[in-house]
Amino acid sequence: MLAQEPEYVFIVGTVHFSERSAEDAAAVIQAVRPENVILEVCRSRTAIIYDHKPQPGSDHAAEPNSMSLSGPSFAQALLRSARLGGNSAMVLRAALSAQAGRVSRGLGVRSGVEMRAARRAAEAVDAQIVLGDRPIEITLQRAWQALTWPQRLRLLGLLLRGGFADNSELNMNAVEALKDDDVITSVVAEYSRKFPQVVSPLLHERDLYLAWSLKRSKAVNGRPNTKEWGCVQARFIGDNGSD
Repeated sequence: MLAQEPEYVFIVGTVHFSERSAEDAAAVIQAVRPENVILEVCRSRTAIIYDHKPQPGSDHAAEPNSMSLSGPSFAQALLRSARLGGNSAMVLRAALSAQAGRVSRGLGVRSGVEMRAARRAAEAVDAQIVLGDRPIEITLQRAWQALTWPQRLRLLGLLLRGGFADNSELNMNAVEALKDDDVITSVVAEYSRKFPQVVSPLLHERDLYLAWSLKRSKAVNGRPNTKEWGCVQARFIGDNGSD
C-alpha cells in the first residue's frame, strides 16, 4: 500500500533565540497533540534540542557545545561532520558558530530554545520527533563550493568580525522582529546582494527538504497519524550555521 501523506499540517514560524517562540511551540503541540513533531534540525545538531548532558546509559546526545554537534563525544561528532561535509564546511560552520555565540551571549538565551520546548512538549503528548532538516554538512559544503575564494574570505571575515562584535544593540525586540515577513525579506535580500550564490543552498534547497520531511513524516514513523506539527524557523543567518 502506498504511503499516505499527513492529513493536517500545522506550521509555526519561530526564531531560534526567542523565549516567546518556545512558548508558542509548546502551546501548539499541547493543543493539537500531533502524532509527529518535525523539527528544523538534522542528526548532527540534535544536541541543540536537549537541555543538558544525559546520564550514562541514556540517549547519547552530547552536552551542548559551541557548534551544537551531537554524538558519543565532541571529537567523534566533529570527525563525522568533517567526513560528510569536508574541511571547508567545518571552517564555515566554526565561523557561523562564533556569530551565533555573539547573539547568545548578548541575549542570554541559548540558541534552539524553541526546539527544546517542542521536544519536551512532544514527549509529553507521546508524539514522535522527526529530524526534518538536511544534514548541515551538505548544506554548508554546497554553500562553500558556490563561492569564489575572494567571496569565501570576505564571508569568513564578516562572520568572524560579527562573532566578536559588541553585543549592546542586541535585544529581544530585534529578535522577535525576525518573525515579520518584511524583516525576513530584508535580511534575505541583504545576503542575496552580498552573496547571491549561497541563498539557494542555505534557504531554498532546505525549504524543499523541509517540505519533503513534512510529507514523508507519516511514512517514516509508520504510525496512523492524522495530525502533524512542523517547526519552520525564521531565516536567521547567525544561528549555528543552519540559517
